[in-house]
Amino acid sequence: AGRESQSEHDRIVKYVAEFLKKRGFDNVRADIDGFETPRKIIWSSTEEGYIPDVTAEKKGRKYLFEVKTEDSIYDKHTEDQWRLFATYAKEHSAIFCVVVPEKARNTAIKRLTELKIKIYGLLHLTTPIISEGYLVPKTELKSYPCQEDRKRTPLFNWFKRI
Repeated sequence: AGRESQSEHDRIVKYVAEFLKKRGFDNVRADIDGFETPRKIIWSSTEEGYIPDVTAEKKGRKYLFEVKTEDSIYDKHTEDQWRLFATYAKEHSAIFCVVVPEKARNTAIKRLTELKIKIYGLLHLTTPIISEGYLVPKTELKSYPCQEDRKRTPLFNWFKRI
């Protein structure tokens, strides 16, 4: 990722981690300065793996969040991460969500569909986060439910409920 998109990525990671802490999630970890680093998730067959951008726990359930910027959605690295984290979530009854800026929402939906990767939901920020340490007023995480079972609680209701 370029310097600008890496900066945007890190700001979104920070926002997600702070969002979860404010909503009472436990053991919030983030792969940025100021937070404890999440544990690496590995494929048991190869011992290779990745560190999720944010992990947290609530009511005994683990949550994984992977932040992507528009320029990284089609990277092989992204595909590998999404496959690993989606598999881990399925095998461990965890929740895996992808988080993108609003402008990247449709690209992310298209890519997840092409790859046939099942995630709990896609979150997108409705307003960009402008500068380090400052969140734009009314920045929100909105959701697009990605599970086939549409009877599941939509993610935006789920965030409010938790």
